[in-house]
Amino acid sequence: MKSFTSRILLLLFGLFFILSCGDNSTTPSGTSYAGENKVSYEAEYYDNVIIITDAQKDAYISRDTNNVYTFDAVKLSKTPVAGSIIVIPQLTARKITNVVQQGNHLVCETEPAKLTEIIKNGKISWDVLPPKLDSLNKIFINDKAVKGKLLEDGYEFNFDLDCWHYKIWLNPKGTSENGLPELQCNLIVTNTDGAGGKLTAMLGAKGTTRFPRQNGNIEIQNGKMTSFKKEDKGLRSELTFQYEAVFSRGGGTAILEFPRIAMRFPIQTLTGLPIPLPIMFDIGFSFGTEIEIPSVTAGASGEVKLILDANTGFEFKGPTLEPFYKINDNKLQDLLWNIGDNTITPAPVHLKHTLLCPRIAVEFAEIEIAWTALAYRIENSFYVPGLNKTAMAQIRMDGGYQLELMGLSLAKESYVFWSKEIEYQDK
Repeated sequence: MKSFTSRILLLLFGLFFILSCGDNSTTPSGTSYAGENKVSYEAEYYDNVIIITDAQKDAYISRDTNNVYTFDAVKLSKTPVAGSIIVIPQLTARKITNVVQQGNHLVCETEPAKLTEIIKNGKISWDVLPPKLDSLNKIFINDKAVKGKLLEDGYEFNFDLDCWHYKIWLNPKGTSENGLPELQCNLIVTNTDGAGGKLTAMLGAKGTTRFPRQNGNIEIQNGKMTSFKKEDKGLRSELTFQYEAVFSRGGGTAILEFPRIAMRFPIQTLTGLPIPLPIMFDIGFSFGTEIEIPSVTAGASGEVKLILDANTGFEFKGPTLEPFYKINDNKLQDLLWNIGDNTITPAPVHLKHTLLCPRIAVEFAEIEIAWTALAYRIENSFYVPGLNKTAMAQIRMDGGYQLELMGLSLAKESYVFWSKEIEYQDK
């Protein structure tokens, strides 16, 4: 057992070293997406909407985990009551359900505010590039800000979620030939304990991702949404996806939910227009992992190379959003996979890893309206007795939306726009 574990640890060290070296992928020129940002904002607000201006910014004091907001009554230009909607520029918009005055403070219980409850008539449109990625000193992990460490060749972020540790290295590569910003990335997720036994697992992806030109519009007439379109042009990722995993001293299942890792940009930062509504663009990644190995000692390793370049989007057709896409380039190759087991038991060994890179979202008042992503998945199974082994690698385009905040009653929806996969079998 010591020999087997040592081999796995050496493989893990090798994987870490390879991933840390980065990737020298290149980006074809293709269509040019260069050009200046264009944003249009026209809005007629309802009378019960209170917008905190720059002169009143000190009126906002705090909020708690239950979305109870506290304001300084003296510094507000208008006193909120139940039914008022208060907008804190570049932060949030909330509908007030109850107000309690405590001295000069107003303690307000709130709920999410719909965009159609704020704007009676209006039009918001954008055709923008993400800002230059020269500074990446902060990213958001499940909406919580995490500061990075500046290195000579990029930024490094380290954080933990449950029993998983993340190490992310991001290096801005400037602008590609087609005018879109590129980011060299190295994403490593490790687990050293859990799932009912001793688990050592590492998932990594190295390469380059390219952020799209974003185009969209929202139109509201008489308090109803009449138009909504979101399009991401020129998304691209060139990645090498690798992993190693070993179980010892028992088995079990380790599951990593999808944490969202994002850089967040208010629409106002992309234009000189003073836009009070908190409309954000989230650009980043998302991970998911599931490992099930029931035997006393078992290990697995794999690698696949992936390229996907596409345009994606949604358009409102009433009452739903319909997806559309265009494939510019795709490759899925060099799937290598191995699984070994020292103690054979009549049960399956199963591993599944999914990475969304990049994941692009439009957010209003801290809640996503719509998102699209390039998705990469590798899934392996080993069944005994019979010793049948299968491995599958997949690239696809995913997307989803939820339009409650746009004044519609329908729930969230998700799509797989397009997918391609290769499979390996060994009997």
